[in-house]
Amino acid sequence: MSLWVAATDAAGRYELWLEPKDYGTRVTADGYAPDVGGLILKNETKKDFRLNAASRISGMVVMKGTRKPVPHAEIVIIRTMGWPDPMVKSDAEGKFTSPGLDPGQYYLHARKPPLAGRLLDPVSLGLAQTIEVVIEVADGASLAGTVRDERGQPIADAKLLARSS
Repeated sequence: MSLWVAATDAAGRYELWLEPKDYGTRVTADGYAPDVGGLILKNETKKDFRLNAASRISGMVVMKGTRKPVPHAEIVIIRTMGWPDPMVKSDAEGKFTSPGLDPGQYYLHARKPPLAGRLLDPVSLGLAQTIEVVIEVADGASLAGTVRDERGQPIADAKLLARSS
């Protein structure tokens, strides 16, 4: 796998020389939602991208019952039909802001061991909208184990994604 990066100039232009084959693309810029897609590159190709103004989810992580802020909690933001967007952390006062997101519905989960919690209903974001939420956390449960290969040898740097309905 290779990762190639090109930055745009003041006029928004870019150029990237690649070998002909299939590519996944992700275009990002501060203040805009990312554009994720793909293309088949066979020869010189012109591909323009259009970014939408970013939508954001911001808010606070608090203890259930006491509403005391939970500093440095991890917040996982999951689009209703996909895998998580980049994780964010709450600050020293329990506050957080998501990266730029596309309009859509998102589930939010927060954790700071031994605490865990989530919003029960998805958050619906419109174009260039910011929504404020409060995520309550309480005592959570731990999942631990080992990832091994077919010979029983441990595998370093494996990633486990757990998804609930």
